[in-house]
Amino acid sequence: MIRKTFAFSLVWLLAACGDSSGPQAGGIVIVTGHLQTGPAGGNPPLPLRVRVTGTAGAPFAGARVTWQVVAGTSALTPATSTTDAQGEATTTVTLGAPGPVQVRATVSGPAPVTFDLTSVTPCLYLAPFGPDVTASGTLAINDCSEFGDGTFVDYYGLTLGSQGAVDLTMRSTAVDAFLWVFNISGTALALDDDGGVGANGTDSRIKAVLSAGDYAVGANTFDNTTQFGSYTLSSVPTAATVAACEDVWLSGAVAVTEAIATTDCAAPDPGGGGGTFYSDAFLIVLFNGQSVTFTETSTAFDAYLTLFRADQTAATVVAENDDGAGGTNAQIVYTSIQNAVYILDVGTAPTGATGAYSLSVSAITGAPPLAASARRALPHERLDVPRARLSRPLRRR
Repeated sequence: MIRKTFAFSLVWLLAACGDSSGPQAGGIVIVTGHLQTGPAGGNPPLPLRVRVTGTAGAPFAGARVTWQVVAGTSALTPATSTTDAQGEATTTVTLGAPGPVQVRATVSGPAPVTFDLTSVTPCLYLAPFGPDVTASGTLAINDCSEFGDGTFVDYYGLTLGSQGAVDLTMRSTAVDAFLWVFNISGTALALDDDGGVGANGTDSRIKAVLSAGDYAVGANTFDNTTQFGSYTLSSVPTAATVAACEDVWLSGAVAVTEAIATTDCAAPDPGGGGGTFYSDAFLIVLFNGQSVTFTETSTAFDAYLTLFRADQTAATVVAENDDGAGGTNAQIVYTSIQNAVYILDVGTAPTGATGAYSLSVSAITGAPPLAASARRALPHERLDVPRARLSRPLRRR
């Protein structure tokens, strides 16, 4: 009889304990991180975040969330987390081999939720980016290394709905920054080594006027001696103007309205007349066999165009024109015979002239070489373009 009473008491005690276990989670939902893409060996843009609620729908703090990879290969940090005062918990995913990845978040009580992710080859991944954005990144051994020179590169996607001017800057105290802009097909449009104004003198800057479309910005290093470390990449919308004698890159199919002033690029008259030519300098990449037309019009002065090919530390005149567009307007129709950076000097026929002008650049025709579409060509010479421009020969041949 004593044993039966004891057994009955134990059953009652266990039942009472179960009734006093406290409030239970009533639901779990995904907040951020679902349907993301990221580079293999790296992280998607956002951590995985869930919100846990109680049975009455209020945030449930202190709940233990368990994270588990249920498809694909990835690592989770942490594998378990506790919800905060808002009922939210997070984990960070380091993606494994390219392919689909699923991560499940489980909390005691409600049915779990599943995040669908995609891991891609680093060279095919474009991190989110855009005008008026600053991104932080780190060049590491698992990043893209497709140039064949031992350097690594992170790619960022940039979309312009209409023609626009962008000012891109890569800053780092860990690496010698090298910045690229490619079209969506992988053809190089702009590059820079030390055009930035950072304290260490190795930051990169590209100011470019680009037609509407999708672009890839490459955060790279000058060489492979100091190739790993953190950096910031910023994009600032800017007016399509040329200040002083700065370099501005051009894509094809753009138009610029500007003015020549005495504060712009200046070159003495090679004829010995004692005057000074003023002009604006633009940069453009052309590959072997590609053709483009430049047209300068003005009602303020007699327009004059000069096209230089930049070769490491010098620049060679390859075309020039005074009145090819009719009246006093200038035009150059040019087909490149090699892969190179070109400098377009937009100026005046007489010395001392200033005033407003319009510059149009046609669409570039002719497909680049196969290697150019693989984001390897241009060729990867690490050309310091600003220095080449400053050492160019006199403006007239």
